Amino acid sequence: MCYVYAILACMSPLSVSAKEPVKPAVPIKTSVTYGDWVVRCRESKPQQETDNTSEVPADVCEMTHAIRFSVKDAKTGKVGKPTLFAQIAIGRVPKTDTIKVVIQSPAAVWLRDGVELRFSSEGRKFEDVTGAYFQKASFFRCVTNWCLADYDLNDAKLQAIKGSKLGQLSLIDTQRRTIKVPISLRGFAEAYDAFAH
Repeated sequence: MCYVYAILACMSPLSVSAKEPVKPAVPIKTSVTYGDWVVRCRESKPQQETDNTSEVPADVCEMTHAIRFSVKDAKTGKVGKPTLFAQIAIGRVPKTDTIKVVIQSPAAVWLRDGVELRFSSEGRKFEDVTGAYFQKASFFRCVTNWCLADYDLNDAKLQAIKGSKLGQLSLIDTQRRTIKVPISLRGFAEAYDAFAH
């Protein structure tokens, strides 16, 4: 699956000077796991000095969560190995303070309904959550095997996630069936603090 920083970079490309091109940067990648969330960073160091700082690729970090589940074989009754169903990535749009949540889902989805994320404390039904605890993403791109949906993460929505114990992602497939899968929040707060700083 794609890193969100590659997606966000396409949304806001870095300016390039026509006078003195910068030699290709040497990317340095790091990855740290916090529970079920992973923080990845890419630090780009140009191979030559330049007076135009806008030409220097910015350091970019993201935090991701892979949603996997096992499918039971109808004939044998055996449960297969966990397979990747979707991925949630959180990253900052380059040169802005905007934080985006990007959801990568299977391609066979009903695009008009987007993706719904619900967050709740223990004992509260997902169907009952409202306000910042209900977050919806709209699809903006699809290719052969997957689609991307996104939304802006403001402080109210962030605090709702941090204050929750459970999460759920739901979407509608092309046969108009609703699919609901759990989102693990184990390590979310620690991962976000590391990502933000």
